[in-house]
Amino acid sequence: MKRLWEMLVLAVLGVSLFITSVVSISYGKTYIEGDITYVRVSDCNGYILRPHTELYPAGSHPWLWFAPELGRSPHTNRMWLFNKLLLEGWTIAAVNIGEARGNPEGRIKFTDFYNYLMNSDFGLQPKANLFVQSRGGLMHYNWAADHPKWVQSIGGIYPAVDLRSYPGLAKAAPVFKMTVEELEANLSDCNPINRLAPLAAENISILHLHGDSDKLVPLKENSAAVKKRYDKLGGDMRLIVVSGKGHEVVPEFFESADLYNFFYSQAPVGMLENASNITDCKIPSVVEGGAKFTVEITIRNEGTQTWTFADGYVLATGDDSGLFTSSSQHYLTPQDSITTGKSKTFRFQMTAPTPKDNRCYKITWQMLKEDAGRFGEIVEEQVCIIDKSRSR
Repeated sequence: MKRLWEMLVLAVLGVSLFITSVVSISYGKTYIEGDITYVRVSDCNGYILRPHTELYPAGSHPWLWFAPELGRSPHTNRMWLFNKLLLEGWTIAAVNIGEARGNPEGRIKFTDFYNYLMNSDFGLQPKANLFVQSRGGLMHYNWAADHPKWVQSIGGIYPAVDLRSYPGLAKAAPVFKMTVEELEANLSDCNPINRLAPLAAENISILHLHGDSDKLVPLKENSAAVKKRYDKLGGDMRLIVVSGKGHEVVPEFFESADLYNFFYSQAPVGMLENASNITDCKIPSVVEGGAKFTVEITIRNEGTQTWTFADGYVLATGDDSGLFTSSSQHYLTPQDSITTGKSKTFRFQMTAPTPKDNRCYKITWQMLKEDAGRFGEIVEEQVCIIDKSRSR
């Protein structure tokens, strides 16, 4: 009855929708760690990915809103990040408003979608965490400038934020129903990079990953320019420049522990049984092949459960870590009892592999509970191996 009433209210508001729930869907070997709901809002197709297990109370579920969504379902490129957040109790949402470029009509459709989410029974917290990729920056940044109190954070992969840089005023003007001259005269109301002040005033945190070889959406005119302006406004922004990478789909962007950790840190604190933050990591960036070295990682318990050896809490490795001689899991001692807010420092030795040439490896660690899986922030470090015998 409640669902019928909600649908009648939405119909009066001019919101059309159809809903189909799927237990799990897959793309080849890629599986979604959640249930997907398809919706149609203001004649636009959208979806909501919900975790299999709800970890947060109703009204406090953290959620990620992706743009641009130009298809019907989430693309496999984003599944690494989506799945990790779904396992942490997050909800993922997106709606296809077409090539709006951040124009007023597109922002109204975004608002309709936001209102639909807030008036449905998804249990989301009021503030969205915006995940932008490329031209999705034009859409979400302009919407965020209109509604800064509805935004928690913005994380982006090579976002376009200046219409002059991408797609250029000649291509953007028709979408805004203006001439080039009219759009240029109204950039203060239409161009995301000119509309950062409301975001800084609301203390919205920003993280951008951007390659220094991006030709389509150049770093200097976009993310670097945002960083310079946001800093001047007193805003909180971190820019990670990915060396040698352009406008491309590579793990450095789409499997970034920094991006995952950024969003993970935006979730409400003290509501999960298992949660953790990285407070310190000491590991050499360059070692000789075959050499032994010491790693020291300090992790704080942000969950409600006490970490003990008997309950199966361990520090687990991933990625290229298995190429280094070391245990794949580092256990607490039988005497350890890491309560909420307390930290544990893991110290252990690793032995570097002996590759035939100099190369770098990505090694990661994350907390794990043996009967529940991995959780919390990810430690990700790059270690470069030097084969000194080749330089003699």
